[in-house]
Parts: sequence; structure tokens; C-alpha cells
Amino acid sequence: MYVSDNDEPLFARAAELGGGLSPGIAAALRAWVGTKEAAMEGYTEVTVKLGDGWAVREKRFLGRRLVRLSLPAGSGRAVRYDVYLTRRGQLAVYSREAPDWTQAAQEDSPLWQDPATWTSDWYRPGQRELQVFPSVEAMAGRMPEEVVEAARQALDQPPVEVLDI
Repeated sequence: MYVSDNDEPLFARAAELGGGLSPGIAAALRAWVGTKEAAMEGYTEVTVKLGDGWAVREKRFLGRRLVRLSLPAGSGRAVRYDVYLTRRGQLAVYSREAPDWTQAAQEDSPLWQDPATWTSDWYRPGQRELQVFPSVEAMAGRMPEEVVEAARQALDQPPVEVLDI
């Protein structure tokens, strides 16, 4: 294999980190091929932010979004649920609580008359969680019924319908 002079430091570092050049290249190719195959199956890299408030940490996985649903949480706030089918066939549910901007955007919204919306706490991001379930049935009782039913319906549909139009 030809390696240009400019790339020699990169290959040397890969050999150092991988315990030899062959294991380093094989690991990189495995990751690259896995990502390309996942993309061909409709999966993308999903990054979610977890935590409560402004401090967050990130988690990343390969998934295909099945459902996006917002449900009211009271006091002008909502919880948005994104349900993903992971590459390993599990269901990852990402939920986050935040101000319900669709309600706030209504011209006659009573939110702006509520003193609770006048504080920085109302604008503060709420709890953000990632929960993983082996099946839709395992979600029942742990997720709102609307989310469970939407995931069930999404799984009954083909992931992509190719139209000849």
C-alpha cells in the first residue's frame, strides 16, 4: 500500500495507537464500513443531550427515527418524545421537557398572563432522558400511551416506500 509523505505521521500514529498498523487500519475500516452499511439501511448517527437544566452530557448511537411527538406537560410546557429504532433492533426513546412554544405562539395565549412564564425558570430546559427498550411492549406503562401506540404504528410501516413518480 502506498502512503504519501504527508500521511506518514498519521500512519505512524495509527500503528502506535492500534498496536501495529494492520489492527489500526482494520479497526478504522470496520467502523467506516459499519457506518456506511447503516446509512444504506436508513440509520444515521443520533446525538442526544441528557441532563436537567443547562448542564448536559451527550450520548451517541445509530438509529432511525420512527416517531416525533409532543405532549403537554402543564404550565405552558411540553415533553417532546423522539422514538428511534436502533441498529441493534431496540427502541431508544429520547424525551425532553421545554417551554411549549406552539402554545406560546398563539395570539390569544394565556401563557403571557401567567407570572410563572415571567421567570427564567420557565425558559430553562427541563429533564432530558434517553431510555432504551427491547420492544414496544416493554415501553407500555413506562411511556405515555400515545408514544407507545405511535411507535407500534411506525413499526408496522415499511421504513421507506420508493415511489415511481
